[in-house]
Amino acid sequence: MEKVAFNIFKNESEYENAPPYRNNEFVPEEDFVFKAGVPYEISLFKNKSEKTGTQYLRVSAKVNEWAIENKDIYSHLKDEINSVKEQEVDRKDLPNDDIEF
Repeated sequence: MEKVAFNIFKNESEYENAPPYRNNEFVPEEDFVFKAGVPYEISLFKNKSEKTGTQYLRVSAKVNEWAIENKDIYSHLKDEINSVKEQEVDRKDLPNDDIEF
């Protein structure tokens, strides 16, 4: 997989625990696999259909070629980055605010 992108739409569900956005009709055109140890760039875009005016989110994932090409230059930062990620996960006071779209 070099790149995969898909749309998710506002979920107008009456259930409190339902996901706020979803796409229950996503059919990939080809297989895609996230490979362990490969850096990816994950993006979330807010879009609006020109035809219908429907707002939706587009999720995109692609291999981060720049990170692969420059991994030797920044390899010394790996331990620092992992340490910061561990600290972020350990935080108990994570904000629980709604994301405005």
